Amino acid sequence: MSSDEESMNDVSLDRALHLAESDAWQERELAARVLARYSANQSAFEALIRMLDDRDTAVIEGSVASLATSGGKPGVAAVLERLAFADDNAGYHIRDKLVALWLDGVPILDLCREIVSSEPENSLSIAAREVIEDLTPD
Repeated sequence: MSSDEESMNDVSLDRALHLAESDAWQERELAARVLARYSANQSAFEALIRMLDDRDTAVIEGSVASLATSGGKPGVAAVLERLAFADDNAGYHIRDKLVALWLDGVPILDLCREIVSSEPENSLSIAAREVIEDLTPD
C-alpha cells in the first residue's frame, strides 16, 4: 500500500468533510477521493456533488470518480446533471473522466442506459444519451 493510500485510510469522514472546504486544492482533491469511502453518508454525498462545481479541475475529476465508482446510479446521475449545465472546460474534464472510468471497467455505459430508460426527456437523460454516444460512436 502506498503512503498516499495509507494516509487516505487514516482520514475520517469529519476530517474529509473539513478538507472539502479547504482553500488548498490538494486538500479538496484528497477529500474527493476519501469521500468515496463514505458516499452512502448523505453529508459525504452532498459534499461530492458540491465539489463538482469546484474551481480546480483535479477536484472536479476526483469527485466525478468518487461519485461514479461509489455512488451508484444516483452518483452517476449527479455527475450527468452537472455535465448538462457545465461550461466547455468543466464539461471536457467531466466527460474525459467518465470515459477513463469506463475504460477502467466502471459500468458507466450501463448506468447511463439505465438512466435513459428510466427518466423522462430532461437534462439528465439528454446528458446520459450524449455520454452513451461518446462511448459507442457507431
